[in-house]
Amino acid sequence: MMKRRWFLQLILGAAVLPGRSGACMPYSREMKRLRIQLIRSQTLPDFPSGSGICWQDGRLCLVGDDAREIVVLDAAYRELGRRILFPGAPVRTPKPLKADIEAVAAVSYKGKPYLLAAGSASTDVRMQLLLVPFEGGEPQKFSYTPSIIEAVRKQAGAINFEGCTDVLGRIVLANRGNATFPVNHLVLPEGWPWEPGIPHILPLEFPGEPGAFAGVSDIYYEPRRDVLMLTFSTEATASAYDDGAIGDSWLALIERFAGRMRGNEPLRPDAWVNLSATIAAFKGEKVEGVCVEQTEERGWVLHLVSDNDAGQSRLFCLRVEWAV
Repeated sequence: MMKRRWFLQLILGAAVLPGRSGACMPYSREMKRLRIQLIRSQTLPDFPSGSGICWQDGRLCLVGDDAREIVVLDAAYRELGRRILFPGAPVRTPKPLKADIEAVAAVSYKGKPYLLAAGSASTDVRMQLLLVPFEGGEPQKFSYTPSIIEAVRKQAGAINFEGCTDVLGRIVLANRGNATFPVNHLVLPEGWPWEPGIPHILPLEFPGEPGAFAGVSDIYYEPRRDVLMLTFSTEATASAYDDGAIGDSWLALIERFAGRMRGNEPLRPDAWVNLSATIAAFKGEKVEGVCVEQTEERGWVLHLVSDNDAGQSRLFCLRVEWAV
């Protein structure tokens, strides 16, 4: 049986808060510790390439980058149902044809609850965004507005949206870098990603060893503590299209995010942990998604999904707490 707890010392990096004038002011560094407990883990052999996960009304909703459907689970990972996104598609869509749905977020659109499933936009066939009615019905299909694609390509060099979340009614996208363009970015459209407008783009620093790089693989905003949760992973690839050998995965936190996302300074996580080096179950798994089931007095219960590039998805439930 695995040890129930791991204690890790996490050093807060430089961070900023917006002042009343909109200028950014530094806040003090602190030393923080996290207590991380693996509650359970389960492989889903019949759901390929898990790439995004969200928690909505007591249910987990899971997407895969080459899967034709959304799978809905309870908190114990028992399947409750599936929603077809691409009727007539095979169980795994071939790579040149797949929509590459890399992220899913719970959103409110015109006063109704939806799942927003976001394609990576790394090729023309991957430009899709789907609004899926949570209680049933056909998805509404959109495409990224050209102004977002042009702005991200100009600043980041390549487009590969891997994360999506709702921050107090505003959509935030995470663009993954690679060995050729080793910088991640957060992208804040003016409205919905299919609506015209110039996005606000912020570089996102990787919190690992100096000189190392890992690509952002998902983001999730937790409003009660104003924290952005992020996952990062290493993969031996020089492009936004090709896969590569799986390396390590990280979990990171950015505090006071709602204010900091409006600034102009690069964002650096305040706390992070190498999951692969800490918990043996993460070895050989590329963490692709994160969400919060429950906010507790000192932390959270999280769910993560990983892809092992072999057609299987794996789920992890973690308790993450600030240690006293």
